[in-house]
Amino acid sequence: MKHRVLSFVPFLVAAWAASAPCRAQVHPMFLVSSADTLYRVAPGGTIETFANQPGNIIGMTTVPAGAVVTGCRAGDVIALQGGLNRDRIWRVDHARAGTPRLVEIGRAPDGLSGNDLAFAHGRLFTLEGFLFYELSTSDFSQVGSSTDLWPGETGGSGGLAFDGGFWYIAKQGAPSANRIIRFGNPPGPDNRVPLGPSGVNIGNNDLEMYGGVLWGAMNTGGRVAVGSFDVESGGFTQAVDVAASRMEMIGLAALCPADFNGDAAVNSQDFFDFLGAFFEESPGGDFNGDDAVNSQDFFDFLGAFFEESPGGDFNGDDAVNSQDFFDFLGAFFSGC
Repeated sequence: MKHRVLSFVPFLVAAWAASAPCRAQVHPMFLVSSADTLYRVAPGGTIETFANQPGNIIGMTTVPAGAVVTGCRAGDVIALQGGLNRDRIWRVDHARAGTPRLVEIGRAPDGLSGNDLAFAHGRLFTLEGFLFYELSTSDFSQVGSSTDLWPGETGGSGGLAFDGGFWYIAKQGAPSANRIIRFGNPPGPDNRVPLGPSGVNIGNNDLEMYGGVLWGAMNTGGRVAVGSFDVESGGFTQAVDVAASRMEMIGLAALCPADFNGDAAVNSQDFFDFLGAFFEESPGGDFNGDDAVNSQDFFDFLGAFFEESPGGDFNGDDAVNSQDFFDFLGAFFSGC
């Protein structure tokens, strides 16, 4: 029976979630850092706090599907160290559930002191001030030469994000202070466009493009705030007030629990990727973050997966959860 169920599941998954976008409620799940503290912000607004991490995080992002990064799989959150030892690159295990844990996956041999990390077409990039350059995904060394996006500019910059066509940078100091700057691809000083005033004082910050929305976390007025930026007007809309800022360094990753491979869509590939991690008993297979890879991770992933899938309320109880899955299997095997 077990093998029969498992052999059928991929077909069920493909039919039930063939093209479902990740259905954020008001916003996706966020993982936010302020110095050595991580905050997990659920779509409903619940905030979990995880203090005393081994590193002060200045930037985070999610490894996208198709990217090959040392010590990671698609969907993993990676983080950039700030302050002391800021050449460290971390993987954040249990980012979506359980207690997050920083695992060092490498150090940049070129004295990296970047502000943030962002992927574009499977390649990893960072920003140091206004120097933009690529990092190797195998040893995190610099690839090629850097590009000065704003020659002569000494004002601060922060987060970095890419939407598939344009790059976005959050500008702190004058000129064009407290604005999002949009660049073409590849970015350069001749294709930058300052968007309109954001309406908020942008302190140290991080940007993350997820589900077609430019999300930002920032230190503003002594608080860590998360919200979205309009990519045409540049205006900021706050989604959640996270906590008092503990330090200037801020990191942000936008997540969806069922989006296992981090491609901002919930579909059968997430299920197959989870199964791969599950049967390998890799860290990614510990879906619920309890430091054990077992059948409960499988059922917890199914619950999260079907919550994001259209047509998932099989039993009509106005809730989409793992019970719908079991009720469907019961009907299927009874011949109904």
